[in-house]
Amino acid sequence: MAAGGVLALVAVAACGSGSAGTRDGFHPVKQTDGTLTVWVDSTRLAAANLYKARHR
Repeated sequence: MAAGGVLALVAVAACGSGSAGTRDGFHPVKQTDGTLTVWVDSTRLAAANLYKARHR
């Protein structure tokens, strides 16, 4: 079981290269200002409103 945990840890570490650049043809642009639209279903609306009120 310990060997499986070590193997999983190594696999996760190998995936997190954090390289900047393009991915699938998408060129990320640094976000500095503006609004963010988040669509929420009715089940999670109360939680979204609470988050919005606490993070203004």
